[in-house]
Amino acid sequence: MPLAPQMDQADIARLLQAHLKRVGCNPGNVDGSWDDASKAALESFNKNAQTKLNVQLATLDALASVLGKTERVRPLVARKGQRADGDRCIQVNCESGYFLNSSGACEKKPEPRPSLAQSEETIIQLSWVEIANRVSPDPLSNIRTQQEMTLRLSSHAQ
Repeated sequence: MPLAPQMDQADIARLLQAHLKRVGCNPGNVDGSWDDASKAALESFNKNAQTKLNVQLATLDALASVLGKTERVRPLVARKGQRADGDRCIQVNCESGYFLNSSGACEKKPEPRPSLAQSEETIIQLSWVEIANRVSPDPLSNIRTQQEMTLRLSSHAQ
């Protein structure tokens, strides 16, 4: 009976790293070196696939278990300003008039507030009408009073 060919430990580690990456458990470099990032990736696989594989070594049992998964086991988590699209994250772009809020969602931009100068001008105009109406019920007299007030305010502002 012929013996089955033996796999090198680095080959097992490289295959396991590649398949861990495929199921969403990023091991860092896929280079056959079973380092801390690879161990953390297999630990993430254990947590998300409800397995109890030894994370200290890249084994054929671990490889078989990961190969048995056809879909991601770890959910794709998008960063702020991105969203999951299939198996990758893409940038969120908001329509004109919207901005990206702190939750990562598009929100309508608030209407700009009138400037202080515009608000003061409106108050002054309302005050002139009130003053003019109190001074005289004669419309021509009111116009003269408003013009005088305008001149006084203009000279006072300078």
